[in-house]
Amino acid sequence: MGHSIRHFPSFLLHFSCPGPSSTVMMHLRYNVAQSLDGFIAPPDESTSWIVPDESIDFDALHASFDYYVMGRRTWDIMRALEPNPCLNKPPGSIIVISRILRQEEHPHIAILREGYIEYIRRLKAKGGKGIWLMGGGWLAASVWRPSCWTDWMWP
Repeated sequence: MGHSIRHFPSFLLHFSCPGPSSTVMMHLRYNVAQSLDGFIAPPDESTSWIVPDESIDFDALHASFDYYVMGRRTWDIMRALEPNPCLNKPPGSIIVISRILRQEEHPHIAILREGYIEYIRRLKAKGGKGIWLMGGGWLAASVWRPSCWTDWMWP
């Protein structure tokens, strides 16, 4: 792509959910690598343009989330990483939105084909450290479209 890269900007996004105002909801955070001109992926959807940034403490970043929500292509990339940050996560803490993967072939992750907006809302209502929405734009856009955000922040 030949673009300069802004490493892992964060959108801190909150779902609105019914419930008492004293209920503490988990944050849904969209953390993504982005080029300086605003792209998160080239037309071929490759990730080869993302340059590692040693200043990011990925252990601390991963420790700040209870759940990960991602699409199948991001899951394919994540499970191939060495070292793999997903290996030590409790069963069900990784949620993959996919029409292709079969739950019985991946018992350690939750695979959803539909209903993931409501699933995320239920997770948020549990409270906890947070949910990391990972990956490309289609999943972020599909979560954004239901207009269930109460606010967002560009740190």
